[in-house]
Amino acid sequence: MFLKRRQGAHEVTKSRNYADKIYTPAELEKTKEILLADRKTCIEEILNLLISQAVMRKASDIHIDPGEHGISIKYRIDGMLCPVMNLPAFIMDGIIVRIKVLSRLVVYKRDIPQDGSIRISGKPLELRVTTFPTIYGEKAVIRIFDSSALRFQLEELGFCPEIERAFTQLILKPGGVILLTGPANSGKTTTLYASIQKILELRSACNIITLEDPVEYTFGNINQTQINPGSNLTYSGALRSIMRQDPEVILVGEIRDAETARIVMESGLTGHLILTTIHAGSASSVFVRLLEMFIEPFLLASAVSAVLNQRLVRKICPFCAEEYHPAGETIQKFNISTETTTFVRG
Repeated sequence: MFLKRRQGAHEVTKSRNYADKIYTPAELEKTKEILLADRKTCIEEILNLLISQAVMRKASDIHIDPGEHGISIKYRIDGMLCPVMNLPAFIMDGIIVRIKVLSRLVVYKRDIPQDGSIRISGKPLELRVTTFPTIYGEKAVIRIFDSSALRFQLEELGFCPEIERAFTQLILKPGGVILLTGPANSGKTTTLYASIQKILELRSACNIITLEDPVEYTFGNINQTQINPGSNLTYSGALRSIMRQDPEVILVGEIRDAETARIVMESGLTGHLILTTIHAGSASSVFVRLLEMFIEPFLLASAVSAVLNQRLVRKICPFCAEEYHPAGETIQKFNISTETTTFVRG
């Protein structure tokens, strides 16, 4: 995969293949040194290497951090930032400029934050780019949306059987509000989309409308709307209009203010199923947040069907995994048999 801009489009052209396998740290360092030897092509090739390997490792973000002596590259994998490599100072400006050109940002403006995106033709990938000024130069974060790696089936999300059954019953009810909460990047949007897919799977026909900011993934069988405050299309305003579209299920990307919260709760009492998210640290603190938005307790009690608080569970790293023997109290606490279980960490 190689990023190239031509005639206003972002294309993938043939270059060295960095997506054939997951490189070990030693292989990554060796490849970096080879690429840096050719200063004419090293910027494009290294950026290609970084993005390809991030996709292979299923990273959610690429962090490009400028420093006094060069650039530090990190991937966010399973919620954790993992150092990948350091790049020399001479490539610092070139990497940022290349990213800004591809994402159609203003190259010469280095003292303000900017947002952009890169769509790669022929690949199920979208890269959302943000830049931010620091004392050592511009920092860039690239968020990766790889639709080929998505799992929008409730059965594949890792719910325990009891919660999965209860949640499935709730999303098939004709009304009520289901609230999802959890930290950033904990999979709330994935759970929302999987819920929609389950509803479509179990109901032959259903009018589903979504309000999102932004629309992260598109589906051909539901009505998705991008919130645009600049055009006065807000969550609260759009929700009022949606009520005249005869919806059965409404997905609201996030409850951000008191007005949206009130409309969501009232809509849940009128025979519409509302699926939405709200920022809160736990299931119980969701109600504290909503009470702070001046939603009456009786309205919460009547409208809210369920609150689901979720976290992503990390996986064992295939490169540094090693067998170990946990402490005796840990084995006793979880009632695990040491004779039939192999313990691995990494």
